[in-house]
Amino acid sequence: MTISQKSLSFTKDEEIDLKLNQKPARVSTYNWCTQKAKEHVLAKKRDVLRLLGIHNKQEWSTAKKNLPETYYNAVKKAELTKPKSKIPLSKKTKESIYNIIKHPYIQKVFGITGIRESKNSNQIIAERGAGRHNIFFEHYKRPINGSLASTIGCIIKIADNLQNLEITSETIEALLCHELAHVLREHTRENWYLQYQYNILIYEKDTLKIKHEFRIPTKQEFKNALNKFIRAYEIEADIVAGFNNPQWTRDLKDYFSTSTLESSKHPPYKYRTAYLAKMYLSMQNSSRPKKPTQSRHIQNTQKVKTQKPRSTKRSIPTRPMPKPIPIYRDEIKSVISNLRKTSKKRHTNHRKFPRPNRKHPSPNSPSKNQVLINKSAQSLKHTGTLTSKQNTITLSRALPNCNKQRNQKQVTPPKIQKLNTQKNITQKPDFIAKFVGWCRKIMARKKTQEILYKAAKIIAVLYFLEKITER
Repeated sequence: MTISQKSLSFTKDEEIDLKLNQKPARVSTYNWCTQKAKEHVLAKKRDVLRLLGIHNKQEWSTAKKNLPETYYNAVKKAELTKPKSKIPLSKKTKESIYNIIKHPYIQKVFGITGIRESKNSNQIIAERGAGRHNIFFEHYKRPINGSLASTIGCIIKIADNLQNLEITSETIEALLCHELAHVLREHTRENWYLQYQYNILIYEKDTLKIKHEFRIPTKQEFKNALNKFIRAYEIEADIVAGFNNPQWTRDLKDYFSTSTLESSKHPPYKYRTAYLAKMYLSMQNSSRPKKPTQSRHIQNTQKVKTQKPRSTKRSIPTRPMPKPIPIYRDEIKSVISNLRKTSKKRHTNHRKFPRPNRKHPSPNSPSKNQVLINKSAQSLKHTGTLTSKQNTITLSRALPNCNKQRNQKQVTPPKIQKLNTQKNITQKPDFIAKFVGWCRKIMARKKTQEILYKAAKIIAVLYFLEKITER
């Protein structure tokens, strides 16, 4: 049965914008779309609650608790009453139901612990954990509005004429996932509570004649706001029906694109296929493996050499660009560590006197000229001639020097001998000696050592930055 276009008026305010362009890379498309659908449902629910004089979530929770027991028990009965259908389930529907319930993601979300059939095989019951209602699947006679499946609390009713229709098992699975989304988000329960709250307000106004601070809406105003809320949670059920499986979203999209029957409480099928197609494409693109990309710092070692075509124009010789000097952090660390070692030396480590390992000429040791003279004298005794190196020294110079050394007294006390050697080695003017001592005193201080260490650090960093900019 078709419905007139006036009853199917679908405004732009009721449309949902998934904003897939703003989706971050780390978040999956399924989680992003379900979050946007949840926000859309909450916005339409607030509009209904404002008409009922409720402005906060806490006020709505207290209003639910303050409902009379008759209304509260009616919700429980509708959810807990066992179905009474006598039509047995077909093989096609059984296979599709088992494929959905045995899916690991659905078992995790709903907390399904077991599956069993009734005696007459007219029901399939999905058992859940403690504190949760079981889910019932059963057949029913097709209603007037033409829907193939519907939910009442935790009871999912499937049309009995699915066998006669040309529908694949994949489309049946997609429809059942849509109905399971209603059970997961408890849409029917919220719809009942809103209707009960409005009925109580009208009873207080008409019979009890209680005056409220806000204006109670008319039946038509409340019906329009409630229909917008129902359409919003139908959109949410379409998006949640994928259950992180792109095949189910694709099957649901294909069903909406071919179906012609529509109802006033559901959004038009053209609009439903549009957002499901966007969702499916984004899920398919995210599932594809990305190509590995090389970083800029890594150089391609294996390059294919291609012969360039020879140009007829005369090539101008150009100078090759100088390669940048490679600088690494390890080299800078080694420089800083050496500076630390030198700065940590104290005044006691600086030696005033030369080390004992160094060889210093003793006063008794002969000089270079004296050695040459001795060699020349020995050569004259044996041969009467001088070598080429010894020709530089004549006999006139050699003989008087030998006589002088024999006349000199070579005996000196040991203490005076050491002092004389040091004076001969460190023969410096007075002002240089004073300057050196002053510098040693300054370097021994801790403050100067810290300043020099900081300055060396700054110089190393500046040098490193200059080389990077050159590259």
